[in-house]
Amino acid sequence: FIHGFAVMVLIDTVLTISLLDSSARFGKVELRAYLVSLVAIVLGRIAWELEHLLCFKYPQVWPLHVVWHFFSCLSAYAAMVTVYVIRARKNYEIQCLPRFLGFVDLISVANKATKEA
Repeated sequence: FIHGFAVMVLIDTVLTISLLDSSARFGKVELRAYLVSLVAIVLGRIAWELEHLLCFKYPQVWPLHVVWHFFSCLSAYAAMVTVYVIRARKNYEIQCLPRFLGFVDLISVANKATKEA
């Protein structure tokens, strides 16, 4: 399970980067959300491993499992924000208003296809 999970995170990382074509780059919002996603999953994995290693000897470390769930959820959310903003920028001129920990408000300004027509 542990190795399968690590492979899944690696595949997700590669797929996110593959969304960028040669002319596209990470904007501030995408980069911050992407970094939040990676840091959160690493912190969650550390909490998970500590809980797994120490659970039998020190049962009071069980709250680390809650920490794992919090960071894995935060990572999933930030990864979805990253992909959403990258894809939205391909079709829309958008203004992103960054907030705490990669949370964003997206304001669609104009559809690129409509604007060009």
